[in-house]
Order: sequence, then C-alpha cells, then structure tokens
Amino acid sequence: MATKTLTTRIALKTDTTANWSASTLVLLKGEQAIEIPESGEYKLKIGDGVNTFKDLPYVAMTPTEIKNLINSGAVQTVSLSSGTNNGTVKLTVDGVATDNIAVKGLGSAAYTNSNAYATAGHGHSISGVSGLQAALDGKSAIGHTHDDRYYTESEMNTKLAGKANSSHTHGSADITSLDVSKLTGVIGIEHLPAGALERCKIVKDDTARFALTTAAVQTGDTVKVTNTGKMYFIVDDSKLSTEAGYEVYTAGSATSVPWSGVTGKPSTFTPSAHTHDDRYYTETEINNKLANYLPLSGGTMTGALNFANGIWNVVGDDVAIGDMNLSGTLGVMGKNGDTAIRLVQYGASTTGENTAPGVTWTCTGNETSTMSGILSGTFSGNLSGNASTASSVDWSGVQNKPSTFTPSAHTHTIANVTGLQDALNSKANSSHTHTIANVTGLQAALDGKSNTNHGHTSITTYGEETIGKVADDTTANWASKNNSIHFYKTDKLLNGQPSQYGFLFNMAQGESELHQIWAAHGGSLYHRYGNANGIETTWREVLDSSNYTSYTVTKSGSGATGTWGISITGNAATASKCTGNAATATVADSAKTCTGNSATATKLATARKIGNASFDGSADITLSAIGAASSGHTHNYAGSSSVGGAANSAVKLSTARAFSITGGATAAAVSFDGSAAVALNVTSVSTDVLNNGSNTLILSCGGAA
Repeated sequence: MATKTLTTRIALKTDTTANWSASTLVLLKGEQAIEIPESGEYKLKIGDGVNTFKDLPYVAMTPTEIKNLINSGAVQTVSLSSGTNNGTVKLTVDGVATDNIAVKGLGSAAYTNSNAYATAGHGHSISGVSGLQAALDGKSAIGHTHDDRYYTESEMNTKLAGKANSSHTHGSADITSLDVSKLTGVIGIEHLPAGALERCKIVKDDTARFALTTAAVQTGDTVKVTNTGKMYFIVDDSKLSTEAGYEVYTAGSATSVPWSGVTGKPSTFTPSAHTHDDRYYTETEINNKLANYLPLSGGTMTGALNFANGIWNVVGDDVAIGDMNLSGTLGVMGKNGDTAIRLVQYGASTTGENTAPGVTWTCTGNETSTMSGILSGTFSGNLSGNASTASSVDWSGVQNKPSTFTPSAHTHTIANVTGLQDALNSKANSSHTHTIANVTGLQAALDGKSNTNHGHTSITTYGEETIGKVADDTTANWASKNNSIHFYKTDKLLNGQPSQYGFLFNMAQGESELHQIWAAHGGSLYHRYGNANGIETTWREVLDSSNYTSYTVTKSGSGATGTWGISITGNAATASKCTGNAATATVADSAKTCTGNSATATKLATARKIGNASFDGSADITLSAIGAASSGHTHNYAGSSSVGGAANSAVKLSTARAFSITGGATAAAVSFDGSAAVALNVTSVSTDVLNNGSNTLILSCGGAA
C-alpha cells in the first residue's frame, strides 16, 4: 500500500490537575490525555472508553514521585531489567512494572529496533566486504602444499586435539574458583545467590507467615505482615512455622503508635488546659474562697477572731471558749470541772497528767481563782483583772481574734486535695470525642432530621450539567432530582438535546410521572415526558407567537387567490353557520343560517365566463367556445425552431438528475431538477488526495472540557 506524508502536529488533550478533576469527559479507548500538575512534570493517562480522566490510572510515575516514594520507605522491592524496546529499561517497584523507560546518553543504535539490522546468520559476497578481495589476492589456494617447514593438516589436528578455541566458553560446573574482584559491570539480581541477599517478603497474615519455607525466605530476610503492619526479622529459617524463627522489629522512635502499644503509661495525668461550665469553680474562684481559711496545719492568722454571742466553741475534747454575751468578756469553760488556764514553758510537754512548768490560773468557782507557778518581771499594785500587755500569751488567751484568715500563697498537688483524683478519674480528657450513643438524646434528635443530601418538594437549583452523559439520561436519575432547575452549556449530553445552551426544568413525582421543559437560548421551549418505562428521547417544541407559522397551514399566492395547504375530507353532519367553502355537506341544519358558498351545487348563483363562453355549471362548454386549441396541437419550445425540439432554457429539468462526489472525497447523491440550489454534504475525505499546503495541519484534541 502506497503511503503519503502530511506535515502535521498533533496536540494531545492537555489541561491542569484542577480542570481534569472537575471534568466529566470520558476518554475514548486508547485516547491519550496529559495532566499538568503544579510541579510542571507532565503526567499521562490513556482512556478505556468507560471512565472519566480522574478515575483512570497514570501510565507512569514522574521522577519526583519515584524519588519521594523511595525516600518515604514505602517501596519494599525494586528491580531493573532490560526494556522491551532498544535503549530502554524496565523498572519494577513492589511488583508493578514500568516498561520502555528511555535511557539518556545512549547512541542512536540503542534506539534502533533489531529488525533494522542483518540477522546473525546473514552472508556477504566478496565484493560486499571492503578490502576482502585485496586481502585474498595475497593468499594461496586451499589445495596448495607446504614443505617440512610447515605442519600438515593431520599434524595440526593432532596438536590441536583437546585444546579449546580461543573464543570458547565455560559452563558453571567447569569453573572451580573465581576471583570476584575481576568481575565488572552490573550483575542481575536474579543471578546472585539467595544467601547473598537480604530480602523483604510481604504476606497477608500470620497464617501465611508460618506457612513460609526456605524456598521463599532465609535467615536474615524480613517478613512484613500487611493486616497487622508488623515487620519480622528471620533469625532461624529452620523454625519458620513458629514464633521462634522470627524476631519482631522494634522502632527506636515512631511518628505515631496505637494507645495499646504504649508501655509504662502513668495511672494519672496532669490535665491539659480546659474549662468547665458553671457547675464547677475555676482555679481563681477556689483560691478566692480558700483565701479566707487557715490550712489544716501551719499558717498564720491575721485580723480579728470573732465569736458569736452566747456560742461556746469546743477546743480539744474538754475545753470550750466563746463570747459570754457580756460586754467585752471572753469565756473559757472546762467541760470536766474547774477551768484552768496554764502558761506553759516552751518545749515542755503539753499533754498528760504531769503538771507542765509554768504559770497556771485556775478558776475554782464562787468568783475565786488561783494562779500558781513562777511569775517573773515587775508588777506594781495588786494583780487583778487582765494584763494590758504580755510578752507571750496562750492562743486561747488572745482576745478579738478574727474569725477567718487569708492564707499565704501556696499550691496543692492532686493528692493534697481530698477526693480530687477520684473526681478527675471520672472525667474525660479535654480533647475527647463522643459517639452518638454517648450523647443523651442525640440519636432521637437526629432521627427527626433529614440527610444533608435530602430533597424537597420545592424547586432546587442545581449547578451546571448535573447529568452529563446520554447513558445517565434516565427516568430514575431525573426522579432523584425531584423538582429542580439545571443549566447546560455543552451539546449532546442528553438524548435529543434541543440546543447547546438551555435551562432544564425537571418536575418529578417519583419515577411514575416525569415532565421536563427545556428553555433554549433564543427563547424556544421544548417538552418531553418520562415514566417507569423510560424517558422520551425526542423533545416536542412548544408553539408560540414566534414559531407558530412553522406548524400552521399556509397558502400560495396573495389576497383572496392562491391555494391553501390543507385538506378537508369527510362530511359535516350539521353546521350552525358556514363561512368559507365546505368540501361537502350532507345535512345542513335548517334552523341555522348558512352563509358563504357551498363547495357543491346544481348551478352557480352567478354565471362566470371561461374564455369567451358563459358558464353557470348547468351544462358543459367546448374548447372552441372559449377560444382554446384542440388537444392535438403543438408548440415550439423556447429558442427551438422545430416542434418537439429541445428548449434553450427552462424553469426546471423534465427529468431530475443526481449530484454526488466520489473518489478522494465522498458525498451522498442529491437530486437536482434546476428549480432550487442543492448542497452536497461531504462525509469523508481520503488521505490519498490530501496534499501539503503552505500551513502545517495541527490536530488539537483540546482540554478537559
């Protein structure tokens, strides 16, 4: 088959990642399209005639993706071998092969297919080998002889017997030792002994791991179990069927681990910053309240200690103090008899039966009291009443002590706050989550709510080209859209789509009743119907003031003359009023008035002239009466000098002829009689007739739209 070369440039479908992600275009089977990501490294996909671009796999990874994949540690096995085409390699990553990767820097011969070269068993004539004839001219014939200075053929064979050719080879069994340092180049991984490699074997689960044999793995290899994500180092390949043959890998550090995998977890945790509702005190509120109280031990009280009137406050187990409700009087009461106030020496015991050294003031009743012990210092006058000052005084003798004290600044651990740890144990972390079941009443509240993608009986406005393929143009799909409005700007996405641009008004009562109105760009309206049996594939145009003349009756001529393009058949049974001409009428309603002209009558109400003859329909007339020629007369055609000759010109051809195009281009036949112009529709053009012009033919496949 002859060939013809046209100067063309083919631009494959090319668009950005964002546009391809939003595209609903289905690539043809074998059609190629290019994606331009932000990195600028082009990525290729090939269509299958079914899926959109975003659902198709990439033909190959970019260099950056390969580098990132290797650096991430996700790649387990990588092998490199010769590609199918010359000058290429095949890269296999985790079992996924990418063939025919071009290798930079190779000569043009590396890219030439082997069929461009002669076979190994080809031959040449002497003249086809440069310099061979000149070399042979200086050689002896095969049948020549030599003197005893040369070996005979037999002698030579004897000496060569048992010797190898200079370009001989050895089998692996013939090589008893080999200096590895002499090996150069690249040795394929398949030619290395298993013992020289540490391999990674991937299995589904532990059952598959315990089923491994030394035919697949060996000591020193690694096994990855996919359903647990654990990695095992084989320590003994004679125990592959038990845990004794493996040692699980332990990471020194990890980005993330499951909670169950964390060891040494503390039983309690310092809570992170969080807030509580008004059922709980804030730290500031608690500090403010505690500021008015002394600690259980230690602390310093400032201000006045107030006692309520007439209330005795028990101190210890047998002494009470209080305001006796007497002006300026503090009372001390012994609950077991006499009341004694003892001033005790520092460091002395303050408990027990022995009297501690110091001064004791004992009230024995009847307004008498006894003071015992050693009083030192200077006293003037009688000792009576209360001392205004004192070097030291027992706490119980201090008057006007405040009832509350502001504690000094301090902190507490959780253990110092009674019940706090128990309270915290029943609380969730600040960054916790809940299931629906954990939130009281949530499921009941949700049961009364609609899904986010629910429909309404009201009209919903959708975006552009909601249903974008003829195959999806079904009653079921449109019924799911309920009553809605959709906009289209791409042609032929729906069955019989009336126009490229238009609004589609969808009205659905489930799949049982579906009506659609198409408002086309320009103002025309179309309607179609669908139900459970399917949806109409053609649309009916709605008549309006701008297009009704395309569907109503018309007439030729003007005014009252001409022929109407309408046919009325049958008989009218009755007529209340006749206007215009009825074709036939068998019965006229006598009670009504019939005006106008009947289509049939015995005679005309007013006789008319045909030619020169009067005619009222009551009798025939002859052609001669009206001055007409007989049926056997003849005429010369325009421009012809003989009767029956061909006309030099005519309004139309007596026999229509067909025009068509065949050969390099093909167009179906169109009938032509000369009454109107015709157009030929070329349906195909053969490449045999195409020729290069001054411009280059560019075949642009467009983008994602």
